[in-house]
Amino acid sequence: MDARALALFQENNVQELKELLLSATLDDLVQVLTAHLARDLPNHDPVKLLRAFYLGLSDRSPQGIERRSRILVKILEWLRTCADGSHSTARLATDVVNCVLSEIDILPAKDVLSCTELIVDVVRNGETPNVKLFEFLPKFLELLAKLDTLSVSDKQTMSGQEKRDLVLDKLCSLKWEPQMVFIVNILACVGHAKGNPDIGSNSKVGKAVSIVSAIREVPSSMKQLEHVINRTIRQLDTVDLHETPSLVYQILLLSKKGARRLVLQGISSHFSRLHAQSVLDVDDDAKNLATLARTEGTIILHITFAIKQDQELGQELLKWMKTGDTHTMTPFTVSLLLAMARIHRFQEPALDFLKSAVVTCIKDALRLQKSPWIMEHSELSPTPINEIMMDIVQMSVYGWEQVIQGLVEHALALLDLAAAGIGGMNLNGAGNFWNPGFWVFLLNEMREAAKSTALSTPQEIAAKLGSTVLLETFRNHEIVRVSMLDEIFSRIISQTKGIAYVLGLFEKIVAECPQALFGHVQRIKEFLESLPNLNSKVAHKLLQAVYPLVDLNPSFRDGLMLTLRKGLFSKELGSRRVALHGFLEILMKMPVSDEEAIAASSQSFGPSFASQRPEHKALTYEIISNLRRCFGQQYEMRAQLYEGFIRLLDSHPDLSPALFEIIFQHFLQYYEADAGINAPLRLEATSPTVAELHLSDYGDTQTAAAVEFRAGNTHMLLSFAESFPQQLDSAGKTLSDLLQRLAKADMEDFELDKSAEYGGGRYLRRFFAVPGNQQTESFVTTCSVGMRNNMLATLLLGSYEAMLEYAFFTGRYTPQSCELVLKLFKRYADLHALVKEKAGGAKGRKTASADASILQLDCGSAVIAFLFGADAAHQEQGRMLLRNEAAFVKYVITGTQAQLTKLAADSSLHMETTFDQLSNLASVLFHEFLASRHNELNPNSQAAAAAAPAANAKKEKGKGVFTSAIECLELTIRIIHDHYSSRFVSFLRENVLGDAEGVEDMKDTEVVERVVKILQRLVVAFISDRIPLHKESTLLTQTISLLSKHFDPAQIDRLRKWAERFCTDQNVEDAGVAKAVVGVLVASDTKVLEFVVKLQFAEDFHAVFGPVQPENEDEELGEVQLKIVNEKTAPAIALLLFSNMEHMLDDLDWCLGKLKKLPKDESQDTQRSTQRASFENHICHILGSIVTILSQVEESRIPETVSEPLLKTLSKAYKVLTALTKYKLTTPKSIHKNYIAVVEFASIMTKHMYQLIPYLQQRQSEVAMEKAHKKKSSKKGGAAGGGSVKIVKEGRTIPNLVYLVEQFDRYLIQLNKKCHVNLMKFVRRSTARDFKIHSNQIVIESSEEEEEDPKKRRRTETPEVGGGENERPAEGGEDEEEEEEEEEHTTSKDLTPLRLLSGAWYDRLLGDTPVAINTRVGYKPLSLFQSDINITSTLQMPTQFIEQVQATNTDTILFLTVFPIDGWDVITDDATQQMVKVIGDLTKGGRRVLLRYASEMNGYWFKYGQQPTKFLANWRKVIPMIRNASNRDNLAIIWGPNSGENYPWNADRILPGTDDFRILDTNSNGRIDTSDDPYSPYYPGDDLVDWVGMSLYWYGPIWPWVNNTRPTADKVAQHMLGHYPNGTRYPSVYSMFSGDGSPGPGVTLNKAPVSKGGKPFLLTETGSTYHLTVHDTATGRMERTLNGDGRVAVKQAWWRQFFNQTFLHTFPKFKAVSFFEFQKFEETTTRDFTNLGVYSGTKDPLTGQTVEDDNAVLKAFKEDVKGYEFIVWANATKGTGATNGGQGGQNSGTQTNAGAKAWETGAGAMVVGAVMAGAVLAGV
Repeated sequence: MDARALALFQENNVQELKELLLSATLDDLVQVLTAHLARDLPNHDPVKLLRAFYLGLSDRSPQGIERRSRILVKILEWLRTCADGSHSTARLATDVVNCVLSEIDILPAKDVLSCTELIVDVVRNGETPNVKLFEFLPKFLELLAKLDTLSVSDKQTMSGQEKRDLVLDKLCSLKWEPQMVFIVNILACVGHAKGNPDIGSNSKVGKAVSIVSAIREVPSSMKQLEHVINRTIRQLDTVDLHETPSLVYQILLLSKKGARRLVLQGISSHFSRLHAQSVLDVDDDAKNLATLARTEGTIILHITFAIKQDQELGQELLKWMKTGDTHTMTPFTVSLLLAMARIHRFQEPALDFLKSAVVTCIKDALRLQKSPWIMEHSELSPTPINEIMMDIVQMSVYGWEQVIQGLVEHALALLDLAAAGIGGMNLNGAGNFWNPGFWVFLLNEMREAAKSTALSTPQEIAAKLGSTVLLETFRNHEIVRVSMLDEIFSRIISQTKGIAYVLGLFEKIVAECPQALFGHVQRIKEFLESLPNLNSKVAHKLLQAVYPLVDLNPSFRDGLMLTLRKGLFSKELGSRRVALHGFLEILMKMPVSDEEAIAASSQSFGPSFASQRPEHKALTYEIISNLRRCFGQQYEMRAQLYEGFIRLLDSHPDLSPALFEIIFQHFLQYYEADAGINAPLRLEATSPTVAELHLSDYGDTQTAAAVEFRAGNTHMLLSFAESFPQQLDSAGKTLSDLLQRLAKADMEDFELDKSAEYGGGRYLRRFFAVPGNQQTESFVTTCSVGMRNNMLATLLLGSYEAMLEYAFFTGRYTPQSCELVLKLFKRYADLHALVKEKAGGAKGRKTASADASILQLDCGSAVIAFLFGADAAHQEQGRMLLRNEAAFVKYVITGTQAQLTKLAADSSLHMETTFDQLSNLASVLFHEFLASRHNELNPNSQAAAAAAPAANAKKEKGKGVFTSAIECLELTIRIIHDHYSSRFVSFLRENVLGDAEGVEDMKDTEVVERVVKILQRLVVAFISDRIPLHKESTLLTQTISLLSKHFDPAQIDRLRKWAERFCTDQNVEDAGVAKAVVGVLVASDTKVLEFVVKLQFAEDFHAVFGPVQPENEDEELGEVQLKIVNEKTAPAIALLLFSNMEHMLDDLDWCLGKLKKLPKDESQDTQRSTQRASFENHICHILGSIVTILSQVEESRIPETVSEPLLKTLSKAYKVLTALTKYKLTTPKSIHKNYIAVVEFASIMTKHMYQLIPYLQQRQSEVAMEKAHKKKSSKKGGAAGGGSVKIVKEGRTIPNLVYLVEQFDRYLIQLNKKCHVNLMKFVRRSTARDFKIHSNQIVIESSEEEEEDPKKRRRTETPEVGGGENERPAEGGEDEEEEEEEEEHTTSKDLTPLRLLSGAWYDRLLGDTPVAINTRVGYKPLSLFQSDINITSTLQMPTQFIEQVQATNTDTILFLTVFPIDGWDVITDDATQQMVKVIGDLTKGGRRVLLRYASEMNGYWFKYGQQPTKFLANWRKVIPMIRNASNRDNLAIIWGPNSGENYPWNADRILPGTDDFRILDTNSNGRIDTSDDPYSPYYPGDDLVDWVGMSLYWYGPIWPWVNNTRPTADKVAQHMLGHYPNGTRYPSVYSMFSGDGSPGPGVTLNKAPVSKGGKPFLLTETGSTYHLTVHDTATGRMERTLNGDGRVAVKQAWWRQFFNQTFLHTFPKFKAVSFFEFQKFEETTTRDFTNLGVYSGTKDPLTGQTVEDDNAVLKAFKEDVKGYEFIVWANATKGTGATNGGQGGQNSGTQTNAGAKAWETGAGAMVVGAVMAGAVLAGV
């Protein structure tokens, strides 16, 4: 039969073929087909046979359909068992399926169902069918979905759609074997799978991919899609790594249907787990990591490709990462973002997010480090961002080219986060290197540098991370090296932010990757040509960085030498100093001998470079010879050269002969060899010239001569003596002679007269430019007698000190040498006292710093050891000579202290010898000034002779010796702790404890604790003295705090108990000691659980300060529990406790924010749930304790210095209470008792707060009156300025606090409704309204003139601010009505809440109407509607507008804008009279009218614009006519310019010489530019203006405006204040016309103000633009704009800026806003300004079809305004309520009267004030 059928098919004989097939039995047909499919017959051709069957059975007879169905079932059964993976079988299966698929549409329902169940059975049984079987599944599901009803059993029927859903759910619920993963994409609806990853045909995943491409057309619901995606992602764990990319690719295809975030989360979570497992798997880790890295790289490629095709996927990735907090940061997700950054659209947002995320991770880690209790009690842990970034760098070597470029850009962005300067130092520099003022500046900068080296800020830690990433990337990837070097060089030249880290990075690259720089040496040479032009600090660091290349490459060395030689001959002093520093650095680091050079080179770069070594010795002497010329240059160059030579002596002792010869020969130029001349020095020869002083800022004490002497003797000669005695002989004689003669010479011998001037009586004024500032005045002592004497005296002081060191070190401590030292010191002290006295002559101004000293640390420490050390006992006679001279002892200790301060700030000054000096110094100071020095401990101390000055320290002027010694000790310990941390404990063991018993066997922590115990006993002893040593006790306590960083928890607990005992037992009356001890107590409370002592402090404050509301006037204060609390110490302790509580509140706020962002626990993990609940209880415990303490403090009459910090702490406490309540709103059913207790404690705190505020207000009023009285009585009137500012500031703090209280109440009400606990029983509602905040009483008038003028005084007073009317979301239903009634009942009558009119300028020409808008809003009718008409030779009548407003049946305000659209010259009197009559009839008929005439007159875009002469003339003519014809009670005239940003825009058409030009040139500079006033020239006067308005829009941050970006924060406020993004400050339109009449802060006008201010203010037209389409100028087509933020975000961020009470209180005259409800094409985009829904007639700008708005913006608007009770709505008229979709206004259903009463009862309950000619609308 088969042969016959095939022949008939070949002949196309359909009729006979049909008869043949129908005559055969069904079993025969199946048997023949089976034989052909099995290929058992010789001429088998199953495909042709199938075609024959279907051709013959093509009719729809029941018999034919039955046979077709049976054939299909047979095909399915064959595919079910045909799992042969051979090529021939696969091809046959493909042909068969293609033949059959098109023939199954006519299958009966029962057959469709049975075939579908067959495929489901295959999956259920885990069979391995031919993959082509599953190509039938989507077709069967589609047929099922089309069936209306389907019988699934004898008694059950369902729709085909329901059955299809059940099948899909069944497939997802079945267990999937690895070979079944192809089922995952049966729901994908993405078209044909082009670009599918190429995988093997025998792969199980390969079969799946083949099936997916065939069944992707099945429609599905989002729920089903999510079900399949979840099931698929779980299946990823069963697939081998090398097969994962193909499966992920198919999952990404699914994402186009939706659930993009779910796809991204699943893939990311899977690879995060794999990454964690690979790290934990120690077996064959490298191989596993490489395989995983390559797989991840492929996956990242797939995802980035999918993002290019579907940009919504990229946007969803960013949104997920942003909302997921830092727990979404993993190596995979970060790498994915870095790869996505290569897509131009996502480059900026991806990198910005990563940068902020890195900083956030670091901040979180620092917080958790400072607050370990958080991790102890919660699941929160820091995100290991360092490990993540380094893992990415490590994995990037496995072919991650798509990530590397983004990684580099991200790391560079992290570098830019760091503060500017070298280690935080200001690169601009200041003054002369040797100037004392410069030294103070430098020390401050060094302190900042020390902070930065400790990486104290998150930004600096991030910069270091970026530097590390860049270094490793440079090391591993050749492709980015050129671009990285270019970026580094660019940042160095521009001295950008983070320059310190850029230089550090470059230094590490040179040091660690020299081989990688082989091909870039020429590029570096070219860059270094700009070296002399760089800032000195940058240049110094750069030279240090590139030095290894000097050894590496001779060509580079020669190029650098040439550059430095050029620099030495530069005209600029800075360039010469850079070059000199460069040569000195080369000498410092260059090995002198060739043997040393070869060894160093081999060690650094390998033995291959040994043959390239230059002759270093010859080069060294060549450089030294070149530097000789510096002696003939300015003294700054000489001083720098001297210091460099000194450092060379330490590192290169072999150079001593050459250096000594150079310096000594130069020294002889200043030495007077003639013994007949008393003065041994020619000071005139050493001093700078007058010109040098003028260029450098005169007043140095460390001059060239002083440094020169030190270089020439003290340091060099001592180290030089043993090796070169023959050369030392002559020099030693010369210096000995100098020493003797200097000790004998009087001041007069140096021509220094004791009675002469040393400061100069007049000054030379000199101006110089300071970057970033205006010209700064600098005063320099002029060339006079005083100037000369001062200069010579400072030189001589330095010389004395240099020779003091020489005499001390060379005298061998003999009595004779000590006497000589004292003689020199006596000369020094006399001259020092004289200069100090005389130099302050000119009104106290010092022209030189007499207190500066060049005494070095090595000398100071040696002298102190000699004076007080036990080792100097055999030299007792000389020691007693020096020690008995108290002034000398004090000089040495204070000089040493100055050097220690300098050393603490500059890490570059630390060397091995420095540590030895510090150790010896600390040992002497500790044992002789502490343990043995105190009389009660050891009255027979070696230092007993100096005990008297210590005991009388309080009587001395300034600090005593003992105090200075303790300061030195504290500094020394701190320096060693910070800069020699690894040796700190050994330092304590050897130099502090010394030979104490058992020290060697102690652990490190025990050593530290032993020292702390000694210091604790000393603190108690000092405090217990007859004259307590407060300063010393403070210093020792600070040292205890420093040492406690090495304690373990048990030791910290013992320290805390000691601090508690001290606070309880010691009656200390010094705030410094109290603050230090309480600081130790607070810092040692690491678990944040010890609140008992803090509560005792709060109770003691009550006892010390007294109660706020005493029960009776004679009430006695209670006894304190902690003796440390008294009137002197309580304020300082309170401030410290407030600071500590603010820190804890910050922690709590952070914890709550993190808890809200944690993923919900869907695994029902009991342990995790218990841990989270326990953590919540812990938060409540801490918060409740803080609230209790603050509540106790509120009852105290705290002093003024404490009130502001207390209010801020209270504000933060209520902020955290609100955050906790909002968090509980997410789980309202789990309200535990700890939270209830917190609410109860908070109610008590609120009650006490409202008792405290009146007390503070009363005190503020008293202080204000006292200040005002003092100011009025003061002749100069400026004495009270500072105090008033603080009072006003505190006045602003109270309303903010009240606002936060009400916010807490608001969310508590919401929680109370959702939970099953009555929380409101603890809260008395609306307590904020039970008092009135009189902030106007605490503002001090600015002048006596204002005080005399009541009108001016009223304008300067701050309006009364109530905390009552705040945002509260509408609850709906009866609850909302009850709340409103309760608020009405409790509102104080004397509180006037700030209200706001709100309306719309609607598109009347398009067909929109006020009724339609009110219907769309559907809440309440708007209080005003605006439209426009034109006036030319005729008037465009507003008839339609008036009728549409009347149709609302409300008392809404009619806002009419009139445009002189064709200019001023065409307006006729008839048109003007028509306008007057229309407005007059409206107002007399009872309709309230806002008239805006000739708006935006300051712009050029109207014909009438920028013509102030004609504008003012017309206004002054027309406005009086309108007023005279109108009911003034119903009319307000609006003067409405455009916002002045970028004014005057295009002023070229205004011709110079015209009246308009002269008027608009407000600053008279001959041009109209941005410095001119954009408002005043157009203002007609207060008498002709009722309201002031402004047109203000948001189009985007920068031109061109094509991207949709949400408005920047405070944009509206900034425009009203005149502050614009480009840095320009215009006069404030609000301040000038609605404020006090001034142009605002920072703005000065050349002309008098044109207004007295006080006008109501409104936004006459406003909106935030959403760009719908953009015009592509290249193609000429309009394209859809989808860039940037969503429409709701763009709109909502705008109206929320002014829809809040904070804004209204900041701008109390802000009374109305009119939204611009239009869509229109402007410039290059179609712009949507609407907020109140799109009118039904609006057309799509691309398709021309009617727009179907999703109303998302309108919904957001309605949700917001329902919570804004300050918004004024219109009232219904005609007694039937409004006919719009709202429910009427505040008085819905009432009849509004015409005339003046309409202003009072209608929109806004307007307050009418009599102004000028009549009553006008004055405000809401």
